[in-house]
Amino acid sequence: MNEINYNIDLFALFIFLGIGQGLYIFIILIFKNKNRTCANVFLSFFLLAISLILIDLFLCYTRLILNTIFLFAFSDSLIFIIGPLLYLYFKYLLNKSKAHIFPHFIPFILYFLYSFFYFIQSNEIKYNIYVYWYNLNLPIIETSSNISDDPLHIKRYYVLAAVTHLVFYFTWALGALIKFLRSNKQILISKNHQLRWIRDFLIVFFIGILVTAILKFTVIVCTVNYLIAIFLTIMIYFISFRFAFRPDIIIDNIKKNISPDKKYNKSSLSDEMKQVILIRIKKAMEEEKLYRDSLISLSKLSTKISASSNHISQVINECMNQNFYEMLASYRIKDAEELMKKFTNYTIDEISIMVGYNSRTAFNNAFKKKTGKTPSEYLIDLK
Repeated sequence: MNEINYNIDLFALFIFLGIGQGLYIFIILIFKNKNRTCANVFLSFFLLAISLILIDLFLCYTRLILNTIFLFAFSDSLIFIIGPLLYLYFKYLLNKSKAHIFPHFIPFILYFLYSFFYFIQSNEIKYNIYVYWYNLNLPIIETSSNISDDPLHIKRYYVLAAVTHLVFYFTWALGALIKFLRSNKQILISKNHQLRWIRDFLIVFFIGILVTAILKFTVIVCTVNYLIAIFLTIMIYFISFRFAFRPDIIIDNIKKNISPDKKYNKSSLSDEMKQVILIRIKKAMEEEKLYRDSLISLSKLSTKISASSNHISQVINECMNQNFYEMLASYRIKDAEELMKKFTNYTIDEISIMVGYNSRTAFNNAFKKKTGKTPSEYLIDLK
């Protein structure tokens, strides 16, 4: 075989970093206990599937696949798992009622099993297919096989089946979102950032399907595969960006997070006044550390910042996506973490009292809920 000229360039780096991002978020969602919810499990495997497809495309683009030719096209069946994972993610995120899971993966399982006719082919045959598909100026190896890699001639309909499958599940997911919006009296352009996350996720996914559908039938295989690699990488970056800057989009169920909009439909509080009250709340908490008062209450805060309890509750719900006690816990645990780093000689009981907790148990529970660790475990890690 001729000397291999590998394609290691910025495009390869772009894909490689996308693979890393996808696998990183997969690990966070699947192995962090506080993130391992039904919805997030489906999102994590959605990212894993995309990452595996990208690994396949990365190897093909860089020509590193020539050193591991047995892996060529190993991810073909994964196209039939992306749609179901997307739909099930939305299903569990929008509605916690259980859905039948196994039937959604039957097409993936069937095509994966059928792919064994290809997997058992010799590396020489896989090499020839790679050279042909990617239009490479490399010599073809003369070889033969007693078993066809496509005995039922199914692969000729692979593109049509894959696109149809994706469109079907996209439509199903969109239908679930529309049904949810109607039942909860929400709109597609809702200000709720978690609803915006779902909407934008669907838009990006739809654009990808549309581009793939058009190009798959009009462009040669290697070019369209590279364009698909761009789309999949962009999708991973999109999810990574949202996750990095708004980690609260990674939730178990969105319904409880939109209740404030419904609860305060009749409120006369203007957006400008909400911002004024929000600034007062943050000043009381961040500058005056009012949360350190173990007897702090909504009525006390109301007196402190000269705003009604109902308005304060509404602002905390809508602008901070928390209730009053969740807000207190957030400030207290953040303060506790800083104190533990600064004053390593303080005991856990002393820290808990300083940040406003009268009960060691309450402090431990709140700390673990926020950080995933008990205060003792956190201190050990610091050392």
